[in-house]
Amino acid sequence: MNHESSTQLDPGLVTVLRAVAQTNLSAGPAIAKNAGGATRGALHALRLLEYICEHAGQQRDGAATKLYSLTAKGAAALAATGGEVAEALPPVAAPRTSGPSAAIYDGAEMRQYGARPGAMDAFRFPSRMGNRLVHPDGSVSEL
Repeated sequence: MNHESSTQLDPGLVTVLRAVAQTNLSAGPAIAKNAGGATRGALHALRLLEYICEHAGQQRDGAATKLYSLTAKGAAALAATGGEVAEALPPVAAPRTSGPSAAIYDGAEMRQYGARPGAMDAFRFPSRMGNRLVHPDGSVSEL
């Protein structure tokens, strides 16, 4: 892949790169607000040039989003254009705020309850479904 040098960066890309540097680990809309316009194509181009990193993240409502951060290569390119750059952060995984538990489900609440005699007697009898009886052993009889 042929990478452009930082002196050949389009002014629009430099503006977006500066916005990413100022809003490190932010979503596209926050970067666009800081850059003063639409950034979707610019973010893609900067990611292909390896000037920014894309990270998976979550919004407050649990929806997935993409977060962007400046790479060391991007910081060097921005510094070469005369922009002020904070130190580039190393890529990190976004914290997991919700989602499936890592523990294995054992179904403890579905086990037979033995604290009271006769509490589970109903499970020995068949269940009626329409004109059929479904027995605990799985057999079905018509009425």
